[in-house]
Amino acid sequence: TGNNFVYIQRKADGKFFNINHFFTNDFKLSFEVVTKEMLNHIKYYTDNVVSKTDKTPIILKITKDNTLITYARNQRLEIADSMKINYHSGDELAIAFNPYFLVDALKVADSETILISGTSRKAPIYINANKYLFLILPVNNDSEIEAMKNYITKLLVAW
Repeated sequence: TGNNFVYIQRKADGKFFNINHFFTNDFKLSFEVVTKEMLNHIKYYTDNVVSKTDKTPIILKITKDNTLITYARNQRLEIADSMKINYHSGDELAIAFNPYFLVDALKVADSETILISGTSRKAPIYINANKYLFLILPVNNDSEIEAMKNYITKLLVAW
């Protein structure tokens, strides 16, 4: 008790915090990748394109032909790359993330392959490794997703 406030502390036996209600199994998209390949692929963006201070997102686009397309841009350059994924089910999806969160999860992942699942571009993705389940929140950035579509279209026309 203090001036104009009352501090209340409660003890709860059992689980401190039950996170299971945050997780769903109603995924509209799932794909599997080799953990090291994905880490190397995403790490390129954190090393060369996106800095921790400018908060530029990386866009991941998963296509039905088992391809993961990545895209990012900064003041100097605009870049897209792709890699094959092992398995894909569900819809195509383009979603924006802070790449540093992805790199952190991939560094800790304890399995050779990981399963990444999601429901929409505005919902978190779930990265499932052997003992770990990571929840990564997206960046709501429609203009970056539109820029990616325009850039990929220009590349395909030029190719």
